Amino acid sequence: MKNILLKYNLVTILPFEDTFFYTTTLPKNIKLSKELLKINYLKYSPYTYANIIGYTQDKHLFLWFYQKEIQTPIIIPESFLLYNELKKKNQDGVYIIKENTYKVIIIKNGYLVSAFVMQTLDEAVLELSLDEFGLKEKIIIDEQAYQGLYKNAYNSLPIQELYHFNQLDLEPKKVVQSIFDYVAYPLSFIIIFYIAVSYLHTRQLQNEIERLKETYVTQRDKNKEISQGIRRHNKEVKKWKNFIDKELFYPDAVAVLDSIYKIIKPTEKVSIKDISINQGNVTLKFQTDLNPILFLNRLSQNKYVKDVIIQNSYKPRNAAKIITYDIALKPLKEH
Repeated sequence: MKNILLKYNLVTILPFEDTFFYTTTLPKNIKLSKELLKINYLKYSPYTYANIIGYTQDKHLFLWFYQKEIQTPIIIPESFLLYNELKKKNQDGVYIIKENTYKVIIIKNGYLVSAFVMQTLDEAVLELSLDEFGLKEKIIIDEQAYQGLYKNAYNSLPIQELYHFNQLDLEPKKVVQSIFDYVAYPLSFIIIFYIAVSYLHTRQLQNEIERLKETYVTQRDKNKEISQGIRRHNKEVKKWKNFIDKELFYPDAVAVLDSIYKIIKPTEKVSIKDISINQGNVTLKFQTDLNPILFLNRLSQNKYVKDVIIQNSYKPRNAAKIITYDIALKPLKEH
């Protein structure tokens, strides 16, 4: 059945190299709409203009950014397909897939934590990835094994996952989800029927929206129905904005990073190897021979910092120690 969806261009497998992967955790196990994903996370895209695909697993949020304009109603990132198959091995590690390029998938505690492409095999990058995520295993998958893995990944993908990657945003989703939950009968006909009808319905709606927009410009006073729709839309936007302000708002990233840089005195020999901020958490990686507790104490006194721990400390051969700090930020309302 899934091959029929591919044949009739109802499913697109988004190539690994055409996506940028980003992951974070949610404060609650919630489902975010496409609009809310864009509001909160589009800033993490490396592309000037980008589309976004979101997928939640427990409290983990997986995001894929891509630039292509794709019209099919179901878009599945290749890196998700491969991860979904590899996690069945119950083995954490760095998976390197050798093809024309090197596709890297990193799994920790059963979750996808990183996915990227290398043009050439860079052992230094792989060693840093092992160190960063506290992993030991590197698993090489050759091109022949990759072809089998890819085929099995799609063929064994549960039907329910097609629903999760459905790009349409129509009310019948609720009906279909109920069917997924309670009906044991094979769903091939139901799913194809739903996707086809929804796809056509969406195109009709898009044409209708464009027609109504033109009418609204020329006959503003007569379009009470559109005006009511705009008010309803603004009400929804305000509701989600209030949610973001109360639940997800953390200090400005620039202010936080500036305050962290200032804990290093000009006379101290310290190199910042990496620093990343993700909502209320900062990962900071120093290279220095100074006592790690010195910077732990300084960070704990920072007005933006709620808690800080040393995640790990690693000393490369003939070089200074690399210390990784995990920093939890205070929400803005606690300052």
